[in-house]
Amino acid sequence: MTCAACGHANRAGARFCDACGAPLAVAACGGCGSELRPGARFCDNCGMPVAAAPASPATLAPPPGATDRRRRITVLFADLAGSTAMQEALDPETVRRMMGRWTEAMRAAIEAHGGLIDHFAGDGIVATWGAAAVREDDAVRAVRGAWAMRTALDAINGELQQRFGERLRMRTGVHTGDVVISADGFIVGDTMNTAARLEQNAPEGEVLVGPLTWRLVRDHAQLEPVDPIVAKGKREELPAWRIASLQAPAAAPAIPFVGREAELARLRVAFEEAVATRRCQLAVVLGSPGLGKSRLAEQFAAGLAGRPRIVRGSCPAYGEGMTYAPVAEVVRDLAGIGHGDDPATRLLAVLGPDDPQGARVIAGLLGILGAGEQTPAEETFWAVRTLLARAAGERPLVVVFDDLHWAAPQFLDLVEHVEAWLTDAPVLVVALARPELREIREALTRPRGHTVVELDVLAAAESERLVEKLLDGTSLPPSVLEIAAGNPLFLTELVRMLVDDGILEHRAGAWVLVGDAEPAIPATISALLAGRLQRLPDDERAIVERAAVVGRQFYRGAVAELAPAAVASTLDRHLETLRRKELVEPEGVYWMDEPIYRFHHVLIRDAAYEGLLKEARATLHERFATWLERKAGELAGEHEEVIAFHLEQAHALRLALNARD
Repeated sequence: MTCAACGHANRAGARFCDACGAPLAVAACGGCGSELRPGARFCDNCGMPVAAAPASPATLAPPPGATDRRRRITVLFADLAGSTAMQEALDPETVRRMMGRWTEAMRAAIEAHGGLIDHFAGDGIVATWGAAAVREDDAVRAVRGAWAMRTALDAINGELQQRFGERLRMRTGVHTGDVVISADGFIVGDTMNTAARLEQNAPEGEVLVGPLTWRLVRDHAQLEPVDPIVAKGKREELPAWRIASLQAPAAAPAIPFVGREAELARLRVAFEEAVATRRCQLAVVLGSPGLGKSRLAEQFAAGLAGRPRIVRGSCPAYGEGMTYAPVAEVVRDLAGIGHGDDPATRLLAVLGPDDPQGARVIAGLLGILGAGEQTPAEETFWAVRTLLARAAGERPLVVVFDDLHWAAPQFLDLVEHVEAWLTDAPVLVVALARPELREIREALTRPRGHTVVELDVLAAAESERLVEKLLDGTSLPPSVLEIAAGNPLFLTELVRMLVDDGILEHRAGAWVLVGDAEPAIPATISALLAGRLQRLPDDERAIVERAAVVGRQFYRGAVAELAPAAVASTLDRHLETLRRKELVEPEGVYWMDEPIYRFHHVLIRDAAYEGLLKEARATLHERFATWLERKAGELAGEHEEVIAFHLEQAHALRLALNARD
C-alpha cells in the first residue's frame, strides 16, 4: 500500500509506513476493528456490512483552519498475540463477541486517561497523548492508560476463560518523541515506528517504554530495564524498560529550600492571625511552574511543629468529578474515610452524634464524595464550612489547595465563600496557583482582605547555594546556571539530566563536568512548558511563537510584522495578557521607537521555538532579517551580525529539510 504522506510503497498488510511511520489509510470494521480488504462488502472477521464501518481517521476532512504542527507526543501501540490461531479455532460469532468486548474495554481505558484512539486495525490499537492537546503529564497518562488496559484485559480474560476456554494475550509499547501532525490528521515521524518496534518486542502481557518516556515517568512508576532492542530498520540498539508497577518509587529528597525566607514569614503571619482572630484567613501563593509553590507550602507546614492539623487537596487537570475533587480529598482526610468505609458513619463521628444539623451536613458532603445525591451549591458550601469549623474545634486547621489555576469556577466560589463566612474557627486556607489564575479569578490574586505571596526566580547567589546543596558543595559554571535562570525546579532537573547523560560525574568524592556537550532542556521541563504554551489561546500562542524566532529579547514591531494581520491588530492587548501570565515582560527600554520585551524565562522561549515547524522557522527568520534591515535603515551596518545570524538560521533549517537550492 502506498503511503499518502511520503509516497513509499509498503508491504501488504502494513498498518504504518515503513519509511516515515505515518498511519496508512486503511478501512476498518465498525464492529470489531478488523482491517477490511480492498473492495470488501462484508468484514471477514465478524461479517458486519462494510457500509456500517466508519471512515478511517486518515480520510476525514481536516477541520477549518487546520495547519500542520510540530509536537512532542506519546504513542501507544498494542497488539493481540496469537489472535490468528484463535480466530481459526473459534466460530466467527464468538470471535466477534470477544473482539468487540476487547475493543470496548481498551477504548475505555485509553480515554479514561486522556488518550485518543488513532485507529484500530485488526487486532491492534494505536493511541496518542498530546496529538490534539499537549499536557505536561501526557507520558504519565499514557503509561497509566497502558496499565489500565492490562488490568482490563485480565478482567475480560476471566470472562472469556469461563465462557469459551480462551484467553487474549496482549503486547504493548509506549514511546515519546517529536512528530509532525498534518492538517488531515496524519502523524509523521520516527516516534510512531519506534513505538511499534517496542510493542513487537514486548513479552506477552508486558508494557515496554522507550528512553524519553522513561525519563518522564520514572518518578511515577516502577520501571525495570530490559535488554536493548535490536529493532528492524534502526541503526542503533533501542534502550527499553518494562513497567513493573504504577507504585511510585521511593520519594526523592525534597528540593533544598533556598531563598524564600520572606515568603515563608508571610505565611506564618497569616497563620498566627487565623489563630488570634479565630476566623478563616486565605493566603494565595502565585508563581510560574517550577518556582517552588509546593515546596514553600511543605516548608511552611514542617515549621508549624504540629500545632495545627494540616490537610491537602489538589485540583485535577482532567477526569471525572473535577469540580469538588480537591475538597473531597480534604473531607476524606478530616473524616478518616478509608477504602471500604461508610462515609456517613465516619462523618458522623467527626460531627458528633448529638449535632442537630449533622444529617444536613452529611447530606451536603456525600454529594461531593460521590456517595449521595448532588445538593444545591449553597447547601454544599455551608456543609463544607461547617465541617471545617468542627475540625478546627480542638486545634487550628491548615488546608492546602494545590493547582488552583485548574479549578472549576464553582470550586473557586467555594474558596471565596469559606474565606468570607467561616468566622468562628482558626482556619488557614493556602491556595497555590500559577499566574493564569489572574485571568480566571482576578479577585483572588489581589491582596484585598487576604494574603497574596508572589514568587520570583532565585537570585544568582541563591541558585549557586541550591546547586551546592544538590551536589554536596560542588558548583556549576555560570553558563550552565544561566539555562535554569533562577528556577529551582528547572535547576534541579538540569542537574539530574547532566548526571543521567554522563556530563556530570562523581569522581574522587566530588562532582565534575566532563565533555563539552551543550546541555539541552530536560524532558520533564520541556513537557511542562509545552503543555503550558499549548493551553494558550491561538492568538497568544502565535505571538509567543513569533517572538521566539526573534530571540530571548524581541521588539514589539518585529512581532507585529511576523504575526497574522488579525493578531497584529490586537498585539498590545495580547502582550499585556502574556505579561500577566508571566510568560513575557517589558524591558522598560526602547530601540529606536520600538518597545523591547523579553521572555520571562529563556526555556519558555526555547519551548515555543521548538513547537514551530522548521519550514515556518526558516520563513520567519528570513522575514525578521528583512524587517530589521529595513527598520535600521542607514544603521543597518551596526546590526549586520544579527541580520546575518537570522539568514544563516533560515539557510540551515532549509538544508535540514533537504531544500538543496
